[in-house]
Amino acid sequence: MTGSVAYRIDEAAPGAPLLGHALRIWKGPIGFFRELRDQGDLVVIRVGSKPAYVINHPDLLRQVLVNDAAHYDKGAQLDKVRPLFGNGIATSSGAYHLRQRRMIEPAFHHSMLESYVDIMNRVVGERIATWQDGQTVAMEAELHAISLIVVAKALFATDVGVDLVEEVQRSLPVILDGVTRRATAPLGIMEKLPTPYNIRLNRAVERLHSKVQSIIDDYRGRGIDHGDLLSRLLRARDEEDNGMTDQQLHDEVATILAVGSETTANTLSWACYLLAGDPDCQHRLQQEVDSVLDGGPVTRDTVKKLDYVGRVMKEALRLYPASWLNSRRPTVNVEIGGHPIPAGSQVFYSTEALHRDALYYEEPHRFDPDRWLPDRAKSIQRSAYVPFGAGVHACVGERFALAESAMFLANVASRWTMRYGAEKQPVAMPKATLAPDHMPITLVPRDTH
Repeated sequence: MTGSVAYRIDEAAPGAPLLGHALRIWKGPIGFFRELRDQGDLVVIRVGSKPAYVINHPDLLRQVLVNDAAHYDKGAQLDKVRPLFGNGIATSSGAYHLRQRRMIEPAFHHSMLESYVDIMNRVVGERIATWQDGQTVAMEAELHAISLIVVAKALFATDVGVDLVEEVQRSLPVILDGVTRRATAPLGIMEKLPTPYNIRLNRAVERLHSKVQSIIDDYRGRGIDHGDLLSRLLRARDEEDNGMTDQQLHDEVATILAVGSETTANTLSWACYLLAGDPDCQHRLQQEVDSVLDGGPVTRDTVKKLDYVGRVMKEALRLYPASWLNSRRPTVNVEIGGHPIPAGSQVFYSTEALHRDALYYEEPHRFDPDRWLPDRAKSIQRSAYVPFGAGVHACVGERFALAESAMFLANVASRWTMRYGAEKQPVAMPKATLAPDHMPITLVPRDTH
């Protein structure tokens, strides 16, 4: 229990006049939040003139995300993001979020995953069949395309989603850049001005939402159950037997398209990079895939047996969590670690910094999938690993993302050896997700080496 432990609470060194630590967050957030881990279990910083609080201790994080979750909403950062994607499950809080989550969760239940796995396998298989011997692919772009098509085909079994995929490919990079700028901006005034950037961003949002709405209208008009994710969302009912309104459906579809494609693509890009840079780990993964497949294709049954693949993904998510920085805001006066926090305050935690803390991980910056072997994993504090969040706001699409990741790596490992294709190492870009700035991967067929 947090009340029985003495937690170290400290205040960060003073920031800039008027702006506090906002400029540090804006210019170098990854390094800033890593530095704060040495300063206390709870660190007080300044965003502008107001105090904000950074949680560093896993116990305190669990207190906020799980035990006292009802006393928090998702914070000011998502207030700025909500106009771009709507009030979907990723951005909503409180009773509304709980209602939406209960309606959406059945569509991502493990029993439903079977139908999605077939889609994943087909899309991945078709895409990597086009790769050539010695080709260097921009893996981050390749995986964004694959992940988007997988999510779109899971959402829409009909061809009405084709135009939407093209629009998402066009508009989503602009919108995600807008998410980053708004979530980390020291001041909120710039997003209200009619600058060329804001005009471009608003037009991208309008185009994307227009396409989403046209598909919802089409599905409602036909009244046919296509057995896809959107059909399941249309059938979903709350405790009072009410379904979602068009606006609620709209917001959830836009959220699933954006979050479902962006997060998985970035995590898999990092996994490819880590494997390409560690021939021994890549060879072990290939051996496991060969043994489990035994010359056959990747299937929904065989992919479940790939233990080492699962550990590789778990370790990639530790080193490069997509949701790398998160916020909460208490809706009432609370205490964290015995320290009073006023209602309306900003509370931050960096998953990236937590996952690389030497207090909780041996050689924290080293890629070591075997740290997740059962005997070794026992020493890792449960709440020190939160790539998908925890509690009522944990990612509802976790199973979907992990299944897609395993399916991709198994297909690639059965045919190709990956080598990193550039001298300059990729840089983790602290955007809406932890994205690589580039990811060139050179492909060598396994039967030629």
